[in-house]
Amino acid sequence: MCYLAGWTRNRAEPVKFETQDIDTSLCTHLVFNYAELDPSGIHIVPHGNTDPAMYLELTGLKQQAPELKVLLNVGGWAMRSEEFSALVSSESNMQTFASGAIEFLRKYNFDGLVIDWEYPETRGSQAGDKHRFTRLLQVVYEASADDATTTGNPRLLLVADISPSQYRVQKSYELPDIANYVDWLDVKAYDLHGSWQNNAGHHSVLYSPNDDETDSIDYLINWIVNTSIPPEKLDLGISLYGASYNLTDPTNTDPGAPITGVGAQGELAQKQGFLAYFEICKILNENEEGVTSGRMPGSNAPYIVDGSRWTGYDDATSIQEKVDYVMEHGLGGIMISTIDLDDFNGLCGDEKFPMLKAAARQFGTLIG
Repeated sequence: MCYLAGWTRNRAEPVKFETQDIDTSLCTHLVFNYAELDPSGIHIVPHGNTDPAMYLELTGLKQQAPELKVLLNVGGWAMRSEEFSALVSSESNMQTFASGAIEFLRKYNFDGLVIDWEYPETRGSQAGDKHRFTRLLQVVYEASADDATTTGNPRLLLVADISPSQYRVQKSYELPDIANYVDWLDVKAYDLHGSWQNNAGHHSVLYSPNDDETDSIDYLINWIVNTSIPPEKLDLGISLYGASYNLTDPTNTDPGAPITGVGAQGELAQKQGFLAYFEICKILNENEEGVTSGRMPGSNAPYIVDGSRWTGYDDATSIQEKVDYVMEHGLGGIMISTIDLDDFNGLCGDEKFPMLKAAARQFGTLIG
């Protein structure tokens, strides 16, 4: 599942990302981030300055790739919880939302909906929203099934994005119940480490580099599966960005070194604490003095240090290992966040989308 951010068409060249930049041979599902809820919480509306014409551009890609499914993601971190809480506050609200969402998705030829509520019972959410979120998924799923029966159209897909944090899962979701009403749960298996821990560390390790195995994807996926969720209902999230930190002592570049906060922004994506893969590969290619790289001990996760900035990220090798993990554990697939962070223009070499292609090759096929 290939997520992409709508605002990336506003980036400056050479990393401005347009619909025509998408390689449909690399994805089975394309997910557009984000739509929002209006203040009532009942109706889906375009995010910010998003032109709804872009929806038709995206779903129009199915003309060249008939098997491609295009979904709309509603929510995200920036939306908070107030609108979702309003949505689930009554049965009538949820029923109205479901019928309106189906109409909205059909209007723009989407194949389904992703609900990314971050997170029930936190960030402005109300007590009891954990259970009401389960009911929301049930209402939307059943309405989509009824719509398919009535119209003869394929049922709209329903996906929920969930946190990989054990605390967050216990706080915000009724597992395994929510799995009964979705096609997949996309596990956002990144941001497992952050500046709040006051040391440099990789944000998305497959296996723990230390004795605290709770910070690894393997631990969290096994914990979720042990709640009786069928593994084939889980998609493993892979990020194409690096989480960066500012080292307290630039001569101490080891994982776990003390930090003073997040790292300086990159010159292209221009976001503090964050480097897109196309920024990381550019730094590696330029091979300037003071740039070093390595892999986390006990894990194969790569990191790069340039000056006082320490950044953990995924490369072709670590992504291929995650694909192997998905196949070995019978998971549903992977979700990439987000494809516009890959080296989609070939800034670092002749190959465009090297990370997406690494994943596709490891699965053993290109889609299309």
